[in-house]
Amino acid sequence: FLALKEAIKFLKTHFAFTLKIDKKIRCGFTNLNKECLKQQCPFYAMF
Repeated sequence: FLALKEAIKFLKTHFAFTLKIDKKIRCGFTNLNKECLKQQCPFYAMF
């Protein structure tokens, strides 16, 4: 997810191309990842 956010910045800076995301990015792997940082992660989705 971080790569996607950085790609959006890169495209805007280097190609004057704006890529929009309509909704906030949320991780769907919380329950599968034993090392999930939960509330410390910017992509944590509280279900």
